[in-house]
Amino acid sequence: MGLISYVTGVQFGFGALETINDELKLAGIARPFIVTDKGVRGPGFVDQLTAMLSAPPAGIYDETPGNPNEAAVRAATALFRQAGADGIVAIGGGSSLDLAKAVAVMAAHEGALKIFAAIEGGLEKITARTFTTIAIPTTAGTGSRSRARRHPDPR
Repeated sequence: MGLISYVTGVQFGFGALETINDELKLAGIARPFIVTDKGVRGPGFVDQLTAMLSAPPAGIYDETPGNPNEAAVRAATALFRQAGADGIVAIGGGSSLDLAKAVAVMAAHEGALKIFAAIEGGLEKITARTFTTIAIPTTAGTGSRSRARRHPDPR
């Protein structure tokens, strides 16, 4: 297993998920809130994650849409607050990871999601109160699906 440590730490390789409790402790998260989607939860990936946790998660939001919107962020944020969570574990593709980051901001700050966008000058409005997020990507991102290219026959 490898470790990259720069601004954030990145565990990668076979068995990296087994470090989740150490990562939660390092991040100061005792009551994690899991953000995912039905496509990741269905095959049992979330069950595998929760079985590894030393304590049950504070809550799970698995309604992440393919393109997260403010309604989904607000619904997940409400559940996060109701659960009394103190951090987030996001598992899934980019949509779940993006929604989790938005919940981390919205659970600690008031206002419409749009006011926190960089293009709106929102970075200055995001304080250190933002909740810590651990991301467990299940895809390699936008480039994870590649198509075979047809190259001309070199003969």
